[in-house]
Amino acid sequence: MSLVLIALRIIGVAIGVALIGVGLPLFFMPIPLGLIFIALGILVLIVSSAQAAAAVRGLRRRNPRFDSRLRKVEDAMPGFLSRILAVTRPSG
Repeated sequence: MSLVLIALRIIGVAIGVALIGVGLPLFFMPIPLGLIFIALGILVLIVSSAQAAAAVRGLRRRNPRFDSRLRKVEDAMPGFLSRILAVTRPSG
């Protein structure tokens, strides 16, 4: 793996964690803008880290209700974002 690719993955993970960190306190505001930041942070982490994608996949596998809600979200999202979440679908 090249040094540039490693650097991009580290930057992606840092951005994803920062978005989630900003989103957590904003989640409890009257208008839950934090939910948008948290969702974007998770999407960035899924793209940047195979471990994050595996963690979301495991969560979807263990919690069918969460999985069904994410499937509905996938249908409502634009194609490129839907494809990111589709990577985390549990197999079988």
